Amino acid sequence: MGLCLRDRELKEKGLCIIKQLAESHSEVLLCRLREVCLAVTSEVSSLRSKLSCSAIATLGELFAILRKDMDSEVDEVAPVLLHMVWNSPEFVQKAACQALGIMVQKVTPTRAMTVLMDKGVKSRYVQVRKCAAELLLSLVERIGVTKLAGTPRAETLAHAAGTLAQDCHQDTRHYGQEMVKMLLNNAKFKKLLEQSLSTHDLEDILTRIKKKGMENQKGEHPSVKNLVKKRSAGSKKPQATLPSSN
Repeated sequence: MGLCLRDRELKEKGLCIIKQLAESHSEVLLCRLREVCLAVTSEVSSLRSKLSCSAIATLGELFAILRKDMDSEVDEVAPVLLHMVWNSPEFVQKAACQALGIMVQKVTPTRAMTVLMDKGVKSRYVQVRKCAAELLLSLVERIGVTKLAGTPRAETLAHAAGTLAQDCHQDTRHYGQEMVKMLLNNAKFKKLLEQSLSTHDLEDILTRIKKKGMENQKGEHPSVKNLVKKRSAGSKKPQATLPSSN
């Protein structure tokens, strides 16, 4: 028992040192970045939740501080974090989502987008697809549809958006539909969506988007009938009657 505790304490101390080095001597880490990331990532799946959380937070710090220098590690680190989104206690899931969010903000956007489409969108786990869909939408909004249309991954993105827009989970569907709505504003993406989806599926997605838009509009603009009813209920004082004309 004592050895296990000592081992955990040493590992947590090591993670703290890595964070300190990233903040003050990042050049030391950059020389052995692959080795460092592999060591930290190996602790993410620790059965000890506290140690796992510390390792996840350390990866978040590395993304935040080293930024695009972490591009080379995205393919190794992101799948491990995505795995923790479904296969861990809720607070660990939250930490993994936060670390992925930092990754998306700090590394080269197309690098993050590629790993999310390859490892997140295609996952069989609902929580992973939801997390990937939300982050993917944020990237589409940030990069812009016009710029994305000129990238080699445009076709993959169109297919991913169409797939997410039909997901069994409501939130994931919402993120996917928002992406489809944005992509349809670009002629190339519109064509790619038509190619990757059946006519029936695309029409179904468009119907859902239109229906949601109408519901939102209805929520923002209450009907006249409801306004009248609300005003009538709110008026307490009796109204003065007009004098009759004789």
